Amino acid sequence: MMLEHTNEDSHVSLQTIGAAKKCMKAQYESKIHPHPFHESDLILVYNQAYDVLGHGNFEPLWFSLYIIDKCLGKVAFHLESLEGKIIPNPHNALYLNTFYP
Repeated sequence: MMLEHTNEDSHVSLQTIGAAKKCMKAQYESKIHPHPFHESDLILVYNQAYDVLGHGNFEPLWFSLYIIDKCLGKVAFHLESLEGKIIPNPHNALYLNTFYP
């Protein structure tokens, strides 16, 4: 008899956890605003090393030009160099800036 209640309780708790995860996901996604980047846009990438150490007077804050190769959701992007070399790790849109020629 106790085993039957345990199975029912675990089933109810799994449903509750699933509903809570859906609610948390909806709240998180409502706060994410998509960035106006599109595939084949020219992009500058922020040098994140300066966040911790600071930068010198003549050190660039932005890396050279890249092209957006693929959009991964709202804020993640695969980049490609101007020579055609694909950068392996995706980049967050917080560290990207549109380049206007």
